[in-house]
Amino acid sequence: MNWRKFDNIEKISEEPTGKINWQKYSKLEYKVENRLKFPVRKNILSEFHPEYSELRFVFDICKKEILSANTPIRIKMNLRSRLYFLEEKLYYHQPKYTTNISIKFSDNPTVTKCKQQANKILNFNLLDSTAWKVDFSDVFEKFVQYIFKLVAKEVGGQLFTNYKLNAYSKKFYSWELKHIEPDAIYQKKNLLVFIDAKYKSNLYNKFGDSENLKDDHRHDLHQIMAYSSFSKTISKNGILCYPSEKLESKTIEYRNRINEVSNLITIIGIPLKKEIIHQTKTLLMSEIHAIEKSYSN
Repeated sequence: MNWRKFDNIEKISEEPTGKINWQKYSKLEYKVENRLKFPVRKNILSEFHPEYSELRFVFDICKKEILSANTPIRIKMNLRSRLYFLEEKLYYHQPKYTTNISIKFSDNPTVTKCKQQANKILNFNLLDSTAWKVDFSDVFEKFVQYIFKLVAKEVGGQLFTNYKLNAYSKKFYSWELKHIEPDAIYQKKNLLVFIDAKYKSNLYNKFGDSENLKDDHRHDLHQIMAYSSFSKTISKNGILCYPSEKLESKTIEYRNRINEVSNLITIIGIPLKKEIIHQTKTLLMSEIHAIEKSYSN
């Protein structure tokens, strides 16, 4: 923002132009060398004015809060480049402490809006009141990963979260995926179980007949089957997790009768509640044991 204001400063001029401080001049002009040195006040257009420094003070408060441990990592990463850009623009502006930035009628709309936002921050208790807008699909994904980590510890397996399955080619089209990324992979010896968490309303609409529901589930099913194809076993295993009102599970087997390869997809309904974690862990352990048993047979 190129926000300039006039600063009224006093400087020594060799000509008696502008507003001269005659009282100051009279005290010095008795010296011959001072006869042509006039203390003149002039208006200088500059960005380095007190209001800009006050906004720099507010910017520093915001930057400190955004880069603190209180801010979710994803939001922090998304804003980091923008913060550095603004910091570079404000590099030469020294912060000036303030508790309120005055809004003037002469301010242009951009400056007015900026001052209004700055005053909201100055009058806001960041420690007690800061809230962040987050994508709840990410929250559900992290919730599911957390529970599966507990399960992996209990049953002696290993959990890989957001593991990238990379693509290799001499040439990629601009629209092609260079990797695919299941939310989690459970491994125990040669057994791999691919896990995907979907924050969708499928289990809240079990008897819905809309094409959108069918298309959404078809997409989820194809995706988890694509992940499961990376298993070396004849029976592929995948788990689809959806939010639901109550804890529930069901397993569907898709079989290719040409070569007898099967794909077992377990659908788990998980309420997004802290108090349900222990029950969910117990259910998932049961499902993992069932998969292990079918694998060993």
